[in-house]
Amino acid sequence: MNKSGENLLKNPYVFSVVTKICIVLLGFIYTVLQSRYLGAALKGDVAYISSITSITAIVFGCRNTSGVSLF
Repeated sequence: MNKSGENLLKNPYVFSVVTKICIVLLGFIYTVLQSRYLGAALKGDVAYISSITSITAIVFGCRNTSGVSLF
């Protein structure tokens, strides 16, 4: 990578935006592959487990405020 590209990724805002874009793309790829290979019944089971996991992470992660002070 050239010098300007390295300097660009050292900027916290640009790094955050690039990271968010990567996460969205990975989520999209995961959803497409999940729909393609699991079928309707197993996709529903995986969605249920994923929802429970997400809700649990939100409930138990409410007291974690260390990330708020970074920005």
